Amino acid sequence: MHSICYISLAQHQLAGNVAAYIRQHCCTGKEQLLLKNLCRHFGVCETSLKQVFKQRYGTAIHAYIIRERMKAACNLLQAKRAVKEVAWATGYEELSNFSRDFKNHMGLSPSQYQEQWRQQLQGQPLSICYG
Repeated sequence: MHSICYISLAQHQLAGNVAAYIRQHCCTGKEQLLLKNLCRHFGVCETSLKQVFKQRYGTAIHAYIIRERMKAACNLLQAKRAVKEVAWATGYEELSNFSRDFKNHMGLSPSQYQEQWRQQLQGQPLSICYG
């Protein structure tokens, strides 16, 4: 038996505003999208924000942030930007952390992804995609 949890319109809007803020700020260099900073920005406590966000999006805020950063990273890598530059541009201070997260989400290292993208542009099929 599944339980259904409803959130109010205000909570729904809050979660949407937080998601939009994350999308807008996931590529602002060293912008730290920390939970405490999001809570301060939106004037809510951590527990409430985590619950409301998960209820609306079905994922934790941190996982959502990483997913948005990986989407942005794919776009930057496709534009032939250097891996180190992409790491910094997507909010990572350490290249190793970026490479680890990228490989966990994409199944390839950033340089392998770039190579596969280059091959696709040459008419060879890309073996992975991110949606």
